[in-house]
Amino acid sequence: MESLYKNRTELIGPNTSLSAVMIIKDPVCTDEGTYRCWIQYSFGNSVKEKADSSVVVVNARATKPKEFLVFPNEVEEKQSITIHCIADVGSPQGYIEIWKKTEKSNTPEVIYKSTLTNGKTENCTDLINVTTTYNITRGDNGALFRCSSKNNFTKDPIPSSDSSKISVFYGPDKPTITLTPYKTIYSIGDPLTIQCITESNPPPVFTWIFTPFNKSGGTRVEYSNDKSKKVFSSLKAEDSGIYICMVNNSARPHILNSSANVSVVPKISEREYSGCNQCGYMETCQQSNEKTVCVYNFWMPIAVVCILLSAVFAVSSIVMVKQRKKTQESTATSNISIENKSPPSDATPGEMHGGYISPEDLE
Repeated sequence: MESLYKNRTELIGPNTSLSAVMIIKDPVCTDEGTYRCWIQYSFGNSVKEKADSSVVVVNARATKPKEFLVFPNEVEEKQSITIHCIADVGSPQGYIEIWKKTEKSNTPEVIYKSTLTNGKTENCTDLINVTTTYNITRGDNGALFRCSSKNNFTKDPIPSSDSSKISVFYGPDKPTITLTPYKTIYSIGDPLTIQCITESNPPPVFTWIFTPFNKSGGTRVEYSNDKSKKVFSSLKAEDSGIYICMVNNSARPHILNSSANVSVVPKISEREYSGCNQCGYMETCQQSNEKTVCVYNFWMPIAVVCILLSAVFAVSSIVMVKQRKKTQESTATSNISIENKSPPSDATPGEMHGGYISPEDLE
């Protein structure tokens, strides 16, 4: 013990006062422990003693990691990466933490924490060497990882090192096609946006195939500014057909596709013809901008319904009159039959003449 403190300690006032100071020069971690101060002095004819103890803790700063690696830097989803970090965590009870920070979150999360160190070295250095693995999801695309070195006395800013962002390859998923606005049947002149949606990294490559309803074979559709969309400001009859969206990306050669049917018909309320002879019974011929236009007459169905109701009422009235006349004729026939009925052969003259007697009967 004497050799450990030799030439590194100095006592001040050890024999001249009731207090003494010991100075330890160039402290090392092994100086950490409990120190006892013992004083013996004379008081009158007696010798007295006093003693007290004190705990000394040596704090050594944690330093920035000496080595930090994350590999591979490009990875498929559901695979794992290896994270390696070496750092001097200092004293006391140093440890290493591995953090992850995604593009969608501003708050890093701890994904690994090493055990606390308890070793004592003369120069207070305590290196921790950590290697761990982490399973990757597509949500980790663009994430960075951080290795921090700290101990019980470490304060912000915490010494740390960051990795570069990783790339996670995934998809493309099976695409879905949306029609905006959605209708089962579209009219000529309607607007329509057909969009193909998928998730993919690298970014997806879109290819559109159009097959008209009235033709065989496929026709490749021209791209719009956004290749995932096909925008129609005003639909035409020839836009009716099957739209197929095919997707792939540069990392995966396989192609996935989805399709949607679009039916475009003339408007019910208004159609253009070369002449009024082409207008239907429910339409009114009008001239507009030097064109003959057949406009649907909404009053025509109402008139037809009224006519039908009137016809039904007339037929019902005729049937009721005939039925009443038939009933009256049947009643009259029954009365005549009763008046013409013959009397029985044994009837008396009174019975035959309704109760009246002839002059002969009075003689």
